[in-house]
Amino acid sequence: MLDADSMRVVRAEVGSTVRPTTGDFRAIVDPDQRADATAFCTDAELGSYTAERIAEFEASSEPNMQIDRRLFHYPIFDQFRTKAVVVVTHLVLDGRFHSSGKIGRHPAGLGVAAQVYRKVGGSWRFLRSHLLGIS
Repeated sequence: MLDADSMRVVRAEVGSTVRPTTGDFRAIVDPDQRADATAFCTDAELGSYTAERIAEFEASSEPNMQIDRRLFHYPIFDQFRTKAVVVVTHLVLDGRFHSSGKIGRHPAGLGVAAQVYRKVGGSWRFLRSHLLGIS
């Protein structure tokens, strides 16, 4: 469910009759499967990846680690399906080694934006982004 700020942007960008799209997200945004397979994952796959990344970081001599995660809401289209809004949540997990040798984790950084796209010649093109929140 979109919050009030997201809905305000959606209505301004694609009109007041908003009907969310349902179905397989990857099939909607990447129907020709041109994106790298690692660009899409389930929560379970992300959990495994994050655990592996942290274990690799703890065993390495690297001074810091960062894991980016982007969550995409289903696109909401205008009535002609030539313009769409996708709400994106960007989460950054950050870890650093301290001089004591212990790993410290910083609070997660979070940003939420409504990204607007237009279909031109069969391809979706980014138009603009509306920042909805940041921490």
